[in-house]
Amino acid sequence: MTTALHIIAVLLALGCLAWWGMAATIHHNLRPAPWLKRLRSPPPAQWPPLSLVIPARDEAETVADAMASRLAEDYPDLEILLVDDRSTDGTREIVAALAARHGRLQVLRLDDLPEGWLGKVHAMQRGVDIAQGDWVLLTDADVHLAPGTLRRAVAHCEDRGLDFLAVVPRMRPVSPLLDATLVVFLQIICLGLRHQAVADPDSPVGMGSGSFNLVRRDKLLEHHLLERVRLEVADDLALGLAAKAAGLRCGVLLGGDAVQVTFYPSLGAMFRGSEKNGYAVLGRYSLWRTWLGSLAFLGVWLAPLLALGAWWLPALQILGAVTLMLATAQLGGLARSNGWSPMVALLWPVGALLFAAMMLRSGWLGWRRGGLVWRDSFYPTALLKGRE
Repeated sequence: MTTALHIIAVLLALGCLAWWGMAATIHHNLRPAPWLKRLRSPPPAQWPPLSLVIPARDEAETVADAMASRLAEDYPDLEILLVDDRSTDGTREIVAALAARHGRLQVLRLDDLPEGWLGKVHAMQRGVDIAQGDWVLLTDADVHLAPGTLRRAVAHCEDRGLDFLAVVPRMRPVSPLLDATLVVFLQIICLGLRHQAVADPDSPVGMGSGSFNLVRRDKLLEHHLLERVRLEVADDLALGLAAKAAGLRCGVLLGGDAVQVTFYPSLGAMFRGSEKNGYAVLGRYSLWRTWLGSLAFLGVWLAPLLALGAWWLPALQILGAVTLMLATAQLGGLARSNGWSPMVALLWPVGALLFAAMMLRSGWLGWRRGGLVWRDSFYPTALLKGRE
């Protein structure tokens, strides 16, 4: 075997072994994580006032349907604040009509964005400023909540003495190819779902969810948590980390049927929506870090398939075949947990290629533009990197 083939064999073997490590980590993370819908915490003696703060920008296609689940909630003392952040697609008219029919829905309209803030974080801050609840739920405009979800979440926090609760949503199925791409993203989420570490006050590990971040309002304001993340592209995750760093008692749950969202309506929308994530989150505003990270992930994801072609080393082919079965079984299991098509278990390698392409494209666009374009607003790299 030549030196080149030897090096290739070592790299493919390491990639396969990395798959086994990821599988073990995900199994460890998911096994103890509780599901929101299965909680049976005793109700508090008196339900604390709760405010839903919902930032929305150009959500005309989804906001009416998603808001119906919020407006149907029977939480005893509920305030619903929808912050319309400079929408131009008819969202403003839709939410105005909803507010006219539902007295407890308040709409705050924003027409400008101050310097030094990302639009979504600024919208959340403005909503929190006028919210009256003891608890605030920061949740995206396209999230669907099952009946009783708010009662379960608040009762759990009151019973456990939590200050901050993140709930990971279930991603609704769209199409086999899009779902095969999302299952790769879901795998990354599950790798970071360290439930026990989040709950440990002595651990720095925190986690947030844009679909469902429930926090005590006095703690949110006392520690200026939204101001701390005002220029964080991954604001949901950053908020969870900021809450943990501030000493809040935190928790994380799996939403299942209780909290659902359609992440993207199409593959094209996912390509557009991920433009900010690779460059900002994976690469931390570096083209080379974005590309190297994307290619490293892709190498691991495809290692089992590539190992099947190692004709010069049958043992490596066997390792690749076994690892491929493991990968397909695990990603197929994640797909089933979201109600996705069984085709996802076969299409995930294509999804891995598409996801890596999205991250590579994000790095290229961020570098070429000198910053990020998000919801029709441009944020220079210098501003994002220089955040306090």
